[in-house]
Amino acid sequence: MEYKEVLEKIGSAMLEVNNPPQLHRLDIFTPGLYTRHLRLPADCVFLTERHKSLHQFFVMYGKIHVWSEQLGWQLLEAPNVGITIPGIQRLFRTYTEVVWATAHPTDIYPVDGSKEAYKEAVSKITDQIIDRNYLKIVAEPEMEVIE
Repeated sequence: MEYKEVLEKIGSAMLEVNNPPQLHRLDIFTPGLYTRHLRLPADCVFLTERHKSLHQFFVMYGKIHVWSEQLGWQLLEAPNVGITIPGIQRLFRTYTEVVWATAHPTDIYPVDGSKEAYKEAVSKITDQIIDRNYLKIVAEPEMEVIE
């Protein structure tokens, strides 16, 4: 069985066993930079989407086991900083609540302060950083807008 097939089976099984974990996402824009904060619940296992871009990530709070085909298992505990490489898809196992953040250089910025403008800007950036056509099994987290 190939790597992608294994991840599809893991992701599908996770969705069948229970509902996707409730993730809380905070999107922050400053000129030239987009930052995404995810608050992940404790005692949870889930699969991330496949990434297209090279960018930094930060474990700001908590303890998490992370597995990827490229790097194998890693135990990350806050404070921790690392690099997301193109093509990586991760399997997460949280032990505590975890705050995971990513930073993305970009010229994309909401056209105004409306929630719709923020959603449109986030969607454009997501198209740049996530391979939406790789696996379709991850639920979209709740979004909070910082104005």
